[in-house]
Amino acid sequence: MIRLLKSIKLRYPQIWHVIEILNGLIISLLWNDKYWRSVDAITSYETSNGITFKKCKSKDVSTLYSTLKAISEDDKRYFMPFDFNEKSLRNIISTVTYQVYLAYEGESVCGFFFLRLFFNKKCFLGFWVMSNHRGRGIGKDMIRAMEKASDILGFSLMSTVNPDNTASLRAHFSAAPFYIVETLPNGDVVLRVKDK
Repeated sequence: MIRLLKSIKLRYPQIWHVIEILNGLIISLLWNDKYWRSVDAITSYETSNGITFKKCKSKDVSTLYSTLKAISEDDKRYFMPFDFNEKSLRNIISTVTYQVYLAYEGESVCGFFFLRLFFNKKCFLGFWVMSNHRGRGIGKDMIRAMEKASDILGFSLMSTVNPDNTASLRAHFSAAPFYIVETLPNGDVVLRVKDK
């Protein structure tokens, strides 16, 4: 299924656009209340290290853009979730198919994360922590908050990880009961949280 969706997105962008519209419409109609409760669960999540999570709004686009630009070339080998322009970011955060969050230590951004929702009751996570904030459990807290949100939604929580990104794999496996579902043709592994 994941391969098919990626293929449609790359080969038939017009069809993908229609799928995106329908996906958002279905999520809004069927899970609107749970969607907003899941947002509340993330923004009120108490981390182990004083980090706070805030949902991105249109006023946060330039901050998100700057944060994405800070991703090093080395990190981009493992993580490049969406396009690097403010217009696409504005579109992403204005739709219900994405929940995008910035992580703050005081007033400073230390990373970001997102849930990508699909009407088949699956959601994919992505996260990135700035290099000078790594090793403090921030990524694990992000994952745990997203797991809580996916439980509220009733969606399966999934992730795609490059197997060479050992830090990300460690964070996934230590934060939640993930298991490997499949390996994609490019070598990335698809992870899923075990059903409770």
